[in-house]
Amino acid sequence: MAEEQEETFASFITTQYRKGHLNDQATAAFRAVVDAVVMTRKAGQVAVVIDIKPEKDADHLNVSGKVTSKVPESDHSGVFWPDRGWLARSDPNQQRLPGMKDQ
Repeated sequence: MAEEQEETFASFITTQYRKGHLNDQATAAFRAVVDAVVMTRKAGQVAVVIDIKPEKDADHLNVSGKVTSKVPESDHSGVFWPDRGWLARSDPNQQRLPGMKDQ
């Protein structure tokens, strides 16, 4: 008889719950907050809340998820002046995170 593996939270969120939609929402919110924090130098936040409620049927649970974020707003537009060359919106000395877009 094959031994059943326990599913991890990450696996549930990325593959099972709403076919990964919550994971996609959280990833997009995370990227938006990271970009804004780097740009504004102000704190931001991403929260993933999973509500789990029992149903009348003992073998059934109602699971719902929500992603919220606090994206810091910029007071002004900041730019870098690398080596006194052309102006740039991103720091040329900072390594890029995979999947991050140029602004």
